[in-house]
Amino acid sequence: MRKLVLGLVAATAVAAPIAMAASSANAATTDANGVVTVTKGDVQAAMGWNNDQFQALASTVTFTGSSSVTGYGDETHMIKSPTGEWHDYGYSNVTGSISKPEDCQWATAWGFEGDVWQPAKATVTVTPVKNSQQKITGWTVASTGYSTTRSNHVWCDMGGEMGGYDRTTTEYFDGGSLASVQVNGKNVAVTPYVAPTA
Repeated sequence: MRKLVLGLVAATAVAAPIAMAASSANAATTDANGVVTVTKGDVQAAMGWNNDQFQALASTVTFTGSSSVTGYGDETHMIKSPTGEWHDYGYSNVTGSISKPEDCQWATAWGFEGDVWQPAKATVTVTPVKNSQQKITGWTVASTGYSTTRSNHVWCDMGGEMGGYDRTTTEYFDGGSLASVQVNGKNVAVTPYVAPTA
């Protein structure tokens, strides 16, 4: 009986490091420049795909990321949006004495309420990594900046008659790095870069 117990303990001690190694294997890695390498195994783990599913669907995956920036964005690093504008506006639910947001420029008073900022979203460049048979084996994902989106309700006083609308504003910035990566909306574990000790 004593030999059996010792045998089970030894087997458990050996199995634990193997399990740990398997769980840490499915984590994307980050290099010194902040570029994240996502492997085939990382995507399969996130999506629950087998090899056949990966080969059939690899060319359809999309990557997104959250930024290391946690605030509203540094205005000194603001850049133009993909549309060429400094701010991208969207609006909905126009109410009261106005028919469109531009009407509020004639208001005697205006303001906003319910200010909500969304977490900074990284803008990314994604490059497939292929083997000699031109099959995708992974991707590199690099942050080229980030954007922040603000939502609020704008009200305006049109000489005693009130109007308003719900507004979203997105601003774009350079800087920041990738805090997390998602593939088709599903999180991929990312191992941060650790500088070698001198």
